[in-house]
Amino acid sequence: MFTSSWARQSILAAIAFSFAAIPAYAHAFGPGINDFWGGVMHPAIAFDQAAAIIGLGLILARFPDDDERPLFPTAFMSLFAGIIVGSYFPEGWAGVMIPVSLMVVGLCLVDVKGFIMKAPQVALVIYGIVNGLSFGAEIPEDASGFLFAGGMLSTTTIATGYTILLWRKFSRPWCDIAVRIVGSWCIAIGLMVLGLELRPDATAMPIE
Repeated sequence: MFTSSWARQSILAAIAFSFAAIPAYAHAFGPGINDFWGGVMHPAIAFDQAAAIIGLGLILARFPDDDERPLFPTAFMSLFAGIIVGSYFPEGWAGVMIPVSLMVVGLCLVDVKGFIMKAPQVALVIYGIVNGLSFGAEIPEDASGFLFAGGMLSTTTIATGYTILLWRKFSRPWCDIAVRIVGSWCIAIGLMVLGLELRPDATAMPIE
């Protein structure tokens, strides 16, 4: 697939558009399409969301095609449910949910061939809900939760698909070790940020 010029051009275009996602685009809210557009662009500028999306692709890429297809609905329905619930969280919850979601991503990447392979549906429900709560907690109060969630899921679908294709095309034996290392970094970052958020004199920290 990646040998065709169309595929190469589409990947380059996707990368170019992702670099165009400046923070203003992800927070320029208004009725209708602007809420959806904010959801589309937000994962490109939020580290925790980008990590969750890429992590989901790396997890699903380990399953054969026949086993992978039924896992997509589980992952995305769980993510959508978490986003909607998280959008109703009171202000300030994002500071706690973001590091927790990063730790879940890290644990799944470190143990990608363990519990996830044995009970993929359960693992992806937990993964989707926890990360969805984090995604939803970042939705501003004046934005439509459903439209914003739809935009987030659109970006998640595209980015997850590309991650799966790239992994299957270019992965090497050492890539498994690299994924575990990245997972351990996510755990460490999550623990550090969570500790800062829960310290007695903590004040609101920027989420991006």
